[in-house]
Amino acid sequence: MKYVSLRKKFRNNHALLILCVVAVTGLFLWYSRPVVVDHVKLLFNPNAGYAYELGNKHFSSQRPEYYDIDAAEHFFTRSLALDPGLNGVHHQLARVAFLRGDFDRALSHINSQLNIHGDALPNAYYIRGLIEGFMGDYANAARDYEIYLTYNPSNGAAKKDYAWEL
Repeated sequence: MKYVSLRKKFRNNHALLILCVVAVTGLFLWYSRPVVVDHVKLLFNPNAGYAYELGNKHFSSQRPEYYDIDAAEHFFTRSLALDPGLNGVHHQLARVAFLRGDFDRALSHINSQLNIHGDALPNAYYIRGLIEGFMGDYANAARDYEIYLTYNPSNGAAKKDYAWEL
């Protein structure tokens, strides 16, 4: 009889051990995702520049394994909350909103970028031209492409986009 009860205990412990291994493996896989690791890192280093850097990491096509527009938006928004005057944050949030098809929000962010930082990021004119073009405001889009092309006259994509607005 003792043999049976030990066997039952072993089965229960064995099931518990398997459950623990599965749970730990699942947690490891979830926590080892780059986004989760970056969230934890930001908790220990809560500054706008670092949040902005993490946003760019998840918004870059150069490393597809990290590309995650939701994570990028989260980190850019966090960066904006930590330092509303950080150059580039509104620009990146405008790009995110544009990709999501939220043109009003995109235009608001890109206008904030230009109002706060002026010509510090000339590419903001190009982004605003794209947004305005998609909103049907072709005259202002053409004007913004013209401004952008004074900074970067060899940009073939901008030249093509500008030609579509004329």
